[in-house]
Amino acid sequence: MKLKKNKPDIILVLSLDEVDFLRTQFPESIIIYWIHGISAIYNKEYIKHINKIDYLWSPTKIVYKKIVEELHPTPLLAEFQIIPNWAESLFNIENQNAISEIKKNLQIGENSEVFIFCGG
Repeated sequence: MKLKKNKPDIILVLSLDEVDFLRTQFPESIIIYWIHGISAIYNKEYIKHINKIDYLWSPTKIVYKKIVEELHPTPLLAEFQIIPNWAESLFNIENQNAISEIKKNLQIGENSEVFIFCGG
């Protein structure tokens, strides 16, 4: 990170509860909020800080739409950018032997659907 007068040019945050402090301490810095899950969107204490960021990064448009909905009628001022999930292509690879083994070990029926969330 390049520093200007001992202040960072860019700050990447993973939590909205840090944004108010960072904006106060570094008013000239660009703050990017990289949202990984939507749980912060539902917390009114955190969502009120979203317009103190400059950029919102997310792997999905759904996060953007939900934030706009939660903020309404206040507009979202940050620029939204989609940052693809780096592992996304791994989910497209089908290894039937591995899938069958996982289903067997976890006792998952053939017609069952499984949804997994992994994150913080």
